[in-house]
Amino acid sequence: MESIRGLELSGSPPQQAGGHVAEARDWAQLQQDLLTRIFSQLELPDLACSGAACTSWHLAYAAVRRFKLCSPGRQSPYLVYSSKDRDVSTAALHSVSTDRVYHVPLPDPPFRSRYVVGSSHGWLVTADEQSDLHLLNPVTGTQIALPPAHAVEGVELSFEEDGTACGHRAIT
Repeated sequence: MESIRGLELSGSPPQQAGGHVAEARDWAQLQQDLLTRIFSQLELPDLACSGAACTSWHLAYAAVRRFKLCSPGRQSPYLVYSSKDRDVSTAALHSVSTDRVYHVPLPDPPFRSRYVVGSSHGWLVTADEQSDLHLLNPVTGTQIALPPAHAVEGVELSFEEDGTACGHRAIT
């Protein structure tokens, strides 16, 4: 039987002094303030997985998200890209610190058809083929459509000779 820092890796229950079997613990009964404190230190993918474990853990997960205790400033950076081996609406999040890749489905328009034009505080600014901009949170899947560029004063839609839209131009 192997052990790492006193943790037994066999299938037998842990033994207390005197040979008595230790009582099993119900991890769902951990105090909410303790869970919230632990969860606030987790990387986002681990936080999401922990929140899916049981109802009481989901409540702690929701509190961490609601009170913004898991701030982007404490998170390791992620590279966001579209992977050819996945659906066109799926983004790959590559953790630079752990070298793990997470695949997340995103709302339309398909992620592969967008251009990422900026990012801040966990949000991406994406542009589709018509230059319509969206704020997109790849972790939560939340998306906010911004006003179309042609609705901005001083900007108009540009067209090809055949009449198809090809972008925008500033009116001077």
